[in-house]
Amino acid sequence: MRLVILFFLFIIQFSFLFANTTEEFLNNTNSMQRSTEEGNRRLITLLSNEIVQNPESYELNWQFAAILYFQGYYYERAKEARITYFKRAIEHAEKAKSINPDGIDGHYWLAVSYASWSEERGILESLYYVEKVVNEISKVINTNPKFLNGLPWIIRAKAYNFAPGWPISLGNKEKSYEDAKMALKIGESNRLVYMLYTDILLNDGKYQECREAIEKGLNLPFDERLFREEEHAIADLKKKLKKLQK
Repeated sequence: MRLVILFFLFIIQFSFLFANTTEEFLNNTNSMQRSTEEGNRRLITLLSNEIVQNPESYELNWQFAAILYFQGYYYERAKEARITYFKRAIEHAEKAKSINPDGIDGHYWLAVSYASWSEERGILESLYYVEKVVNEISKVINTNPKFLNGLPWIIRAKAYNFAPGWPISLGNKEKSYEDAKMALKIGESNRLVYMLYTDILLNDGKYQECREAIEKGLNLPFDERLFREEEHAIADLKKKLKKLQK
């Protein structure tokens, strides 16, 4: 019996650690442990141990970056802890990128980790890193425009929207809404797209459009495979709607 259990655990770890794409990884039964903080910490421990044995693995590095990012974004409450996790995510995403420059998963997790780390660090860091975010996420878009159901488009849209314009930075409202339009076309069923799109609308004072986008986002069916992401997006949209109703 013990041998059977050990073999089963080996199969679980193998299928989890060597998902070929971010889409497979996020929908993998084993990586769904990230839906709880305890489960996500188990994944951090598992991947940390595996990377010691296989430091040059592209898949291990971007997957570790993803789980570290997830810990910082969804579970850490202290600012310094979030910064630490995002920084570690950047390191492993950069490692993945150096191992396989053409792999879009490394570029994607590097972009989102840059974005969250710089946001936590403050406005000056955000100004410095926004170009890095746009460059990395653009590589994803150029390689696979439908990657993660529109998320890269709305991430770039938000970067263009929130950054100051030339000569300070690369902010561009026209580009922002062009990207947002594409994100909504590709990801009309993606609640995370609506969550980020409403950030843009609120930033520009488009309150009626924001209400409509919130309602659309809230009315989408719940995706159990993305349990924590869905819960977070729903809470975010409801919070925005409550503020708009005051």
